[in-house]
Amino acid sequence: MTKDPRQERGRLLAQGQGQRIKHVEGAMWFVPSGNSGGYLVNVATASCSCPDYQQHPTKCKHQWAVELVRGKAPAGDDSPLAASEKPKPPRPQGRLSDFTAEEQKHLQQALRFLRTRCGGWEALAKALRLKAKSLTHSAYGRPASARLAVRLARFAGVPLEDMIAGRYPPAGTCPHCGHRPETASLAL
Repeated sequence: MTKDPRQERGRLLAQGQGQRIKHVEGAMWFVPSGNSGGYLVNVATASCSCPDYQQHPTKCKHQWAVELVRGKAPAGDDSPLAASEKPKPPRPQGRLSDFTAEEQKHLQQALRFLRTRCGGWEALAKALRLKAKSLTHSAYGRPASARLAVRLARFAGVPLEDMIAGRYPPAGTCPHCGHRPETASLAL
């Protein structure tokens, strides 16, 4: 029996990115991508936001990777991951975070920037459909959840990977008006 190439690529993705595949909320999972920010996989509807799935509605490598990380891989000899290769299961929701200290710092910077852009914690909380107290805690110490990170990225209109990598807000951007100083052009 020939293996599905998407399943094999999903296995490789789960091995290499298993710790970076994050549960967002409910049936939604975030799978990072090397080419862009990443994709959202909905395990309830068996769908993915990647171009491959949009063109060919069959299980893509991102769906396979989430399935493997969740521990729902087929049992027996057909299992794409040997028991010793399986990535650790995701951390439980709550106060623990899947983000590194550096990623947490970037999320806090983005959160404080968006607070200024929106005119305060209450306005930002309303836009994100969260409580202002939760946002202030995340901005000044408590680890941000993947759920908060996805909501921030969607609200800001940037890929999640840009947000956690510190590429948002761009350096030098005014938090009040959003203007970025132009770099001086060289005169010919």
